[in-house]
Amino acid sequence: MGHLHDGLLGSFDLIHNNALHPYPVEHAGTLPCPLVTTLHTPQLPWAQRVLAAPDHAGQGGTVRGGRRFVAVSRATAALWRPLIRPQVVRNGVDTAAWRLGPGGPGAVWSGRIAAEKAPHLAIDMAQAADVDLSLAGPIIDSAYFAQFVAPRLGPRVRYVGHLHQADLADLVGRSAVALVTPVWNEPFGMVAAEAMSCGTPVVAIARGGLPEIVDAWSGRLIPDTPEAGFSPGGLAVAVRAMGEAAVLDRVTVRQRAIARCGAAAMISGYERVYQDAVQQWGRP
Repeated sequence: MGHLHDGLLGSFDLIHNNALHPYPVEHAGTLPCPLVTTLHTPQLPWAQRVLAAPDHAGQGGTVRGGRRFVAVSRATAALWRPLIRPQVVRNGVDTAAWRLGPGGPGAVWSGRIAAEKAPHLAIDMAQAADVDLSLAGPIIDSAYFAQFVAPRLGPRVRYVGHLHQADLADLVGRSAVALVTPVWNEPFGMVAAEAMSCGTPVVAIARGGLPEIVDAWSGRLIPDTPEAGFSPGGLAVAVRAMGEAAVLDRVTVRQRAIARCGAAAMISGYERVYQDAVQQWGRP
């Protein structure tokens, strides 16, 4: 940040910070321009120490010195209150890269393979619905994968690996439904936005920001589920939701993605944030 004062990096109207480290927020008051920080996670361990000071409690996420906070969903914003009150700008998906697909007979699950993402619940859902399932994503938690996923792989439940974006978009676009099964408060739900952009309806556990993305025209939400698994009644609800989602109009599903979480919508949101931040800073 010292280089900014030295002019070595040029002149800036605003700095947009996406880091999880407290340093940029702590030292934002030394900058010659406003700092916008996007919050991509629930409240972090440093939040109380850095943000509890009285000068951090402004309307619209603003604080003294031009600092401003944005959250990627209303659910994530709520997790940072009452320390700050962030504005909300949803993440944006590149709808040109995640193209409309034809659909198909199977289900897909994508994302980081880790306990909090709970792909084992997607396996429960697919097996109960008598539907083939493809799992895609990097194995972040190898112990979880070995215990809860690997023993259940077979002809009808496949792990296809960590795919390149184009290959993953093709797989998602050729699927009847996308299953999203977090057992933590998902800050946003990018995999749901990506699937919807491909026209693939989403069946998601209603955690975190997912209810702000998935609606009745783009999929189905199912009640929160314990990490251990579905109750018999809960599994029946999930299977019914898969059947209802699979017959939704794929063009409409994609339109909902473009409107709610397309890149253009995100850009418009940040343009408003930037404009307000610079104007409040006092620059023309």
